[in-house]
Parts: sequence; structure tokens; C-alpha cells
Amino acid sequence: MNLSEIREKLLDQHANLRQIAGRADGLLEQVRQKKAGAKEALHNIAAELESAFSRHNQEEEMLLKDIISTIDAWGPTRHDLMDYHHTVEHAVLRTTLSVALKESDAMAAADRFEQVLHHLLDHMREEEEHILNANVLCDDCCTIDSFSG
Repeated sequence: MNLSEIREKLLDQHANLRQIAGRADGLLEQVRQKKAGAKEALHNIAAELESAFSRHNQEEEMLLKDIISTIDAWGPTRHDLMDYHHTVEHAVLRTTLSVALKESDAMAAADRFEQVLHHLLDHMREEEEHILNANVLCDDCCTIDSFSG
């Protein structure tokens, strides 16, 4: 799989995560209004999001782990950023999502889940800017000012 294909695959997964997050966000107000079945629906979407996020996380690590540090001069920095995301931020997201799934109080579950959604969306934006950017993960190699003379 080339870099552009990897990028597209991971961005497609981000789009799927955003779609799930959007459905979950739509349920938060229903949970807060204590509408029948809303809490259970939110728990189902939370489980779906947790599963999709875990699959994405594993695939991202598998596809990028050995590549990201060699892409360009900023590769080692990007690798460190990805390591940070995968050790700290992903653990926080998974833990918070897991806690939200186990929360018995509907209001607390909605509040916690809303935090997870905002954090996840921020995380994906940062990843797309610094790692999944078309100028970073692309198959075209362009060395600027590599030869002067």
C-alpha cells in the first residue's frame, strides 16, 4: 500500500468516526431530556465508537509506525507526536469512553460522553494537520533546493 492509499484509508476511518460521533452528539440532548430509550441508544453508539476507534488506532499504528519517521526532516517529530497520541491521548479517550459506557447516571454519562466527543474531534484534527496531511503522506517526493549550482 502506498502512502496516498494509507492516507485515504485512515482519513476514511476518521470520516466514519465523525459520522458515529455526530449520531452520538444528536442523542446527548435526548439523554439529558430523559427521553425513553435515549440512554440505551447512547450506550450502543458509545460501544460502536469505542470499537471503531480501537480498530482505527491499531491500523494506524500498523500502517504508520515504521514509515512516519522516514517521510521527511520532520518525520522524527511526527513519530514522537504519533507515539504521544497512541500512548497518552488514545489511552485517555479509551478510558473515558469506557467509563461513560459504565456510567449509570444518564446525565453524567451524557456529560462524560460529550467530553469524549470533543476530545476525539480535536485529536483527529491535530492528527490530520500534522500526520495525515496531503503534504506529509504523499507518494510524490519533492526535495526543495537540494542542488544549487
